[in-house]
Amino acid sequence: MARVQKQLEREQALTRRFRVFLVLPILFLAFSAVLHAQADPFVETAVARSGRLDRVISQPAVLVPYEMVIVHSRVTGYAGEVFVDIGEKVKKGQLMLELEIPGVAAKLRAAEAVVGTADAEVAKARAGIQLKKAIFELIRDLYEKGGKTQFQLEEARAELKLAEVEEKLAAARKFEAEEGVVQIRVLAQYARITAPFDGTVVKRLVNRGVLVRGETGNPTPLFEVHRVDVLRCRVEIPERDVFLFLESYRAKTLGASVEIQALPGRVFDFSTDELQGGVLRFSGALHQDSHHMIAEILLPNPTGELLSGLFGKATLRASGVAKGKVILVPNTAIQAPRKEKDKFVWFVKTAQNGTTVERRVVSLGATDGTLFEVLGGLEAGESVVVRGAGALVNGQVVRTSEE
Repeated sequence: MARVQKQLEREQALTRRFRVFLVLPILFLAFSAVLHAQADPFVETAVARSGRLDRVISQPAVLVPYEMVIVHSRVTGYAGEVFVDIGEKVKKGQLMLELEIPGVAAKLRAAEAVVGTADAEVAKARAGIQLKKAIFELIRDLYEKGGKTQFQLEEARAELKLAEVEEKLAAARKFEAEEGVVQIRVLAQYARITAPFDGTVVKRLVNRGVLVRGETGNPTPLFEVHRVDVLRCRVEIPERDVFLFLESYRAKTLGASVEIQALPGRVFDFSTDELQGGVLRFSGALHQDSHHMIAEILLPNPTGELLSGLFGKATLRASGVAKGKVILVPNTAIQAPRKEKDKFVWFVKTAQNGTTVERRVVSLGATDGTLFEVLGGLEAGESVVVRGAGALVNGQVVRTSEE
């Protein structure tokens, strides 16, 4: 038994030695791989290419009525019957409110009486002309026969001309009286407040019996009416992008879409032809405070689903807006440390000791959110690091995705 026990112990010792000799090479290989990985980090690269950048911006937008007006009265009076209320649809010319103007009926009757008197004076003057004309013709016949003198003939002619002048004066007084009647009737017509266009009453600001002041002085607001069958999607374009989008619009390469926050999934897409057809309008000036330019996109709203005041997001896409071909690199290639002013990329080059990286300061242009324009510091065809650049140092040997 003692001999068997010693044999077992001898075999166990040999097994332990064998395991040590087996594990040591594996550990050595693993340690060598770690050292190699630390010495030559792996990075992903991309090739800078020449091309044209598409500029895309998404800006907050708000829907406003196509037309909006606060209705006033041209004359002063007291509010009578109010025929519409908040939220009601109105048609152009529809009666909304009728004013009561004190004394207008009496003024109209008096003016009509003056017209009647003037009409009688015109009739009288015309009869006088007929009489003076008959007398003149009679005296003229007698004068030709020697029965009247030259003086009597001229006197009759003068009286006829005087009668004609009186008839003209009477006609002028009648016209003046008729104009007075027209003015009073127009005044009475102004007492009928009607809708200026098809729309919706969004505010009612008047009640019966209230004194309504007319356009002289401080007019009283009565209603606010919006036209909403078409809405204006108002968006601001930042100053740096204004010329790019104007150029793209003129070149007929501009596209647009509008999303409404309150209607998830509802997107209005507009083609270049639609935008060129008057759907899109630019203000043509920058706001003094924000230095943004206002643009408006017309949204059809035949069912009234959209409401003025809703917020949304407008996306404008300008294709081929670069003046010429520029150098383009992915956004992830751009390194912009907080404590440094210059932006740079890690340029990848092949050297005798392997592939190394070199820090290159670059000047940048616009971006479309994925690519950056490189205006200086890099050439087309050169490779840059796009991933794994966090701990790189200048001249460091790296392993690349190509390798």
